[in-house]
Amino acid sequence: MLAAILLAAATPAPPTPLWLDWTKLTRAAPAKDKSVAGAQALGERIGRMVAAGDCRGGEKLALDAGDLRLAAAVRKYCNT
Repeated sequence: MLAAILLAAATPAPPTPLWLDWTKLTRAAPAKDKSVAGAQALGERIGRMVAAGDCRGGEKLALDAGDLRLAAAVRKYCNT
């Protein structure tokens, strides 16, 4: 029994991946409101927030809505 415990403790942990596959991640979380009107309303609301200088709030709102592409667009716009 002691040998089994020592062997288990000596076994290395599996390697942690050093990258994320963002394309799979963006496909895994579709936007919650798939209607065109809902997407337009979300985009307009976030656009107003970003125009007012609230980039973090706009990005967070897009992420909370599950729209990773919109969040990426906000991040890109605010970082340029």
